[in-house]
Amino acid sequence: MNFPNNISKNSIKVYHISDVEFKPTKRILCINLNQWSSCIPKFLKEWCIQAICNNWAETPIVNELPLLTDILSLLDILPTDLPLPLTVTHIAYDCYWLRCYQNRWPQKPPIGRNFSEIENLTQDRKEVVDFSSSLTLNNRTESNKSLEESNKHKSTGGNSRESIKSSPSSAVSSRTIKNESRLKTWKELYLEMHIKEYLENLEPENYNPEKIKEIITLCRNYITCLSLSEVRAPTKTDVPDHIPLNAILSDLHNLTELSLCFKQTYVGEKFSWHIFNTTMTDIKNLAKGLEQTKLQALARNECLRELEISHCKIADHGTMAISKFVEEHKNLKHLILTNNFIGPNGAKSLAYVLCLNCKLLTLNLRLNMIRSKGGEYLNKVLVKGGRYLRSLIVAGCGLTEENLEIQQTIHNNGTLKELDISNNRLGEEIGEAILKGLEHNKSLMHLDVRRCNFTADSEWGILKMIKENRSRRFAEIPDSYRETTEDAGRDIFSEEFIEEFNSVFGE
Repeated sequence: MNFPNNISKNSIKVYHISDVEFKPTKRILCINLNQWSSCIPKFLKEWCIQAICNNWAETPIVNELPLLTDILSLLDILPTDLPLPLTVTHIAYDCYWLRCYQNRWPQKPPIGRNFSEIENLTQDRKEVVDFSSSLTLNNRTESNKSLEESNKHKSTGGNSRESIKSSPSSAVSSRTIKNESRLKTWKELYLEMHIKEYLENLEPENYNPEKIKEIITLCRNYITCLSLSEVRAPTKTDVPDHIPLNAILSDLHNLTELSLCFKQTYVGEKFSWHIFNTTMTDIKNLAKGLEQTKLQALARNECLRELEISHCKIADHGTMAISKFVEEHKNLKHLILTNNFIGPNGAKSLAYVLCLNCKLLTLNLRLNMIRSKGGEYLNKVLVKGGRYLRSLIVAGCGLTEENLEIQQTIHNNGTLKELDISNNRLGEEIGEAILKGLEHNKSLMHLDVRRCNFTADSEWGILKMIKENRSRRFAEIPDSYRETTEDAGRDIFSEEFIEEFNSVFGE
């Protein structure tokens, strides 16, 4: 609603009449008291703005309006179902894009954001009014000229009217524009959700390269995150692959985050196991698309901090390749390899990387049958080296009573903060050994020993000692661990294994 500028918002709140039923009394009888303003005619300016709104699809006018208050009044009544090519190129104000998002996906607000931000956007109008009262039409004309000159230097025409004309008007666009590095604008959030919904509902049989090109070209300047919860599989045998991701990713030059799930949520009677599979063509298309984005190919990316490859059946050979990748990327801090059919040889490759100058902080091997032999490699390295590792998760990995070296790891390792060995048949003897090892370890803050066949007394004692470690302010590192060097633990591995490891990428 467009309120007169000379009325305080506080006064409007005080005298606002809610939609309630008024009961007749002896003093007054007024059924339509809450409609007191229905017969007041609109201002001529309001009729003009309404006329612009009715014909906006044929004559898109936003920044050409003389006053910022007029622009906001127009955006308040402008329909949210207008053609996207028009709105993207002409409207940059977040108050409009927030309405579009809320009307289209009322039950799906972005993570960490909510639709009540519209109140903050409307609160900026006081600043708009103060500014627009001193802003003349000549100043607006000069701003238009400078805007046209700056647009001539742009290579793409899709963003010709995007920038706001004068520096004070940035206050009305959005609080998120002020803090661009911290929050996304609602325009970015809307376009990311638009592409996400379109791609998730796209059947491979209905793939249209020209339409995909049109949509991506229109939205590519605003897409930094693409998260697809499902990528539909083909239903016809003559179309064996998913949609070609290279055609989509190659134009998203600002993409910094990508999440893909090759699955289908609802399949009905057409269920088949192939909808959960990926082909080599799918992976090659994905690699080609990543080369054109800021993500680049993983082999050349020096900004990677976390790598998760879960449920991908990479097995031992793939684990060796990933281990080599970790060795070459010193900035990688977190590695998650849940449920990948990794065996003892794969665990051996990861253990070898840990004994090198590897600054990996988290290693998650949950649900991989590395068994007692793989656990032995990891424990030996953590006793002698692995100085940077803070979290190790080997839950459900087939460890047995033979892994008594866990006690040595807990006794000697002074940097490990979290250890998860749950759902392994370790037995009562290892439970007692762990309890003794904790007497010398004051740095371990989290230790999960559920379903390890420990006695109740052992579990209670372990939990008690871990709780005491958390209560300490500073962790104590054992003296035996301070003397370790960077390559400590390398003597565990044979020369033949080291040579095989170094030749993974054809070196």
